[in-house]
Amino acid sequence: MSINASMKTKLTRALLMDKIFHGISFASGYFAAYLRYVALKMRADKIGKGVLINQDTLIIHTAKLRMGNNVSIGRRTFISAKGGLTIGNNVLIAFDCVILTEKHIYGKKITIWNSGFTTAPVSIGSNVLIGTKAIIMPGVNIGNNVVIGAHSVVTKNIPSNTVAAGIPAKVIKKMN
Repeated sequence: MSINASMKTKLTRALLMDKIFHGISFASGYFAAYLRYVALKMRADKIGKGVLINQDTLIIHTAKLRMGNNVSIGRRTFISAKGGLTIGNNVLIAFDCVILTEKHIYGKKITIWNSGFTTAPVSIGSNVLIGTKAIIMPGVNIGNNVVIGAHSVVTKNIPSNTVAAGIPAKVIKKMN
């Protein structure tokens, strides 16, 4: 099949328009991410350099949030730092994750509507990857050099140099 001059012109124009569109999308996305970074830096206790907060991410109760350098937080992630949250350097949090530092109080004599909350700090070490849709519960410490598998629910501490996955998350492999 041969391409005539008219079709070649249309393909070239379409390719050029795609490049322009993606360039504009990248530039506007980068600018918006920078604005999210600046806004978080003004509200949080400490935010390092090279922090990327993707769109549709919600981070609340930031007064006790401490974050190191080179942290990337994926789209649609929810973080509540009310009980205190420390994130080390070189951490990648994939999209749709949840990190909680508070939980509801419940019991027979407490109505859910009036239950209130308890808080517990969360610590995430350096060089950590948290997989897509993982949930980190209050009071958890995740060591350095850790991978948390996608869809995992971390309810207990995870030691350094390990891979953890599952519901609840358990160490499934040690790293060398």
